[in-house]
Amino acid sequence: MLDGNEVRKIVIDFAERQRKFKLFKGQFEQVKKTFNAVMNEYFEQCSIPQGTGIIFENEFSVSPQESKLKVSKVQRAKVIFDVSKLKQALSKTLFKKVVNKRYEITDIRGLTEYLKELDADPKIFKQFITVEETVNEECLDYLVEIGEIEESQIKGCFSVEVSEPYFTVKEVGGKDWDSIPRF
Repeated sequence: MLDGNEVRKIVIDFAERQRKFKLFKGQFEQVKKTFNAVMNEYFEQCSIPQGTGIIFENEFSVSPQESKLKVSKVQRAKVIFDVSKLKQALSKTLFKKVVNKRYEITDIRGLTEYLKELDADPKIFKQFITVEETVNEECLDYLVEIGEIEESQIKGCFSVEVSEPYFTVKEVGGKDWDSIPRF
């Protein structure tokens, strides 16, 4: 059986840690905002290309193998395909290669009743299913790479959403140090 005093101590401890966490989180967000602004300005000022990083000595590191900090600028991009435009742009054969279809039966009772009747009409059958089409981007990339699809064919069939850039900081050293591009 739980003792009321024990529970009270746990509640007080939790509330205190929660208060400290919120305070620390707020302070961290301020430091992060300043860090991102400074790094963004520095990367632009030094014309550091996307995909490379800069190295700083970390004299506070406990491990001599990881005594350097690598700062990298990251910006993610998401490609969103318009399947109907892609269908118009590609031949039927190529479209079938790069688009995956998923069928979902939305009214099984109605479908079953209908199929029991012998004169099944495909137009009526299609009313009972939903088709979801998604682009197989790996396949599409491959077909563009080998020249089976020209980039000009799919121009206008997609949009790109670019996220806000952000920075990562990693400790590096030893073997990792040699593989870091210099600018």
